Amino acid sequence: MRPGPFDWSPAPREGEIVSFSWVHLQPSEGYATELPYVLATIGLDAGPQLMANILNPGPEDAWIGRRVRLVFEDRADGAVVAQFAPIT
Repeated sequence: MRPGPFDWSPAPREGEIVSFSWVHLQPSEGYATELPYVLATIGLDAGPQLMANILNPGPEDAWIGRRVRLVFEDRADGAVVAQFAPIT
């Protein structure tokens, strides 16, 4: 059975950290200036999960259950990347 058709629907912009890892080794040269960074699995409030970076994390900014909000980051190459920032 083929799934579909599908429709776009709005997703919540907030969720919580389900899992995370501090990354200390760059996957490519483009990440060299961003080390270390946090790669996290985010559980959105509506249920879906996705992986994204946590912006500007300090040592106490990442923990399981931490509330985060979607933000968009403009990259030097013109790409726009979905990231998450802690909700204070």
